[in-house]
Amino acid sequence: MGQYHKLINITKKEYIVGHDIGINLKHYEQIGFEGSMADVLYCLMIAQGNDYRGGGDVSGHKYIGRWTGDDVAIVGDYYDDKLGDNHKYYNLYDEVEADKDYKNISPSIRSMLRVIYPKLTIKKQILKGPDRDLVMWNREWKEDAA
Repeated sequence: MGQYHKLINITKKEYIVGHDIGINLKHYEQIGFEGSMADVLYCLMIAQGNDYRGGGDVSGHKYIGRWTGDDVAIVGDYYDDKLGDNHKYYNLYDEVEADKDYKNISPSIRSMLRVIYPKLTIKKQILKGPDRDLVMWNREWKEDAA
């Protein structure tokens, strides 16, 4: 299966789940493409925030720069004391969803990605199951108009 990861802001008690922004959860599934989790982290950490200062600056959404200076980590669901993993993050992957003080900001991140990448659409799909429905977010890139 492999290890899954979430982007977690410990200072603000916020987190982002890859599946909730239309990407998968393993390291290589979250990097190396437009709109990746690496892009999300970069935009959240821009020190000037949503202050457009010239050509090529990212702007247009209130979450740009939101996490600047905060205690932020990419936390996986595997934890091993014997491998020297930092105890500060022990069980944090699961705890953020159970702790009512933590907020999943993935919906706001979907909105931010749509502003930064106007050709990106992230559509909700509901898969009906026998016991419960499963919500999936699928990405599509719009073609250039001819």
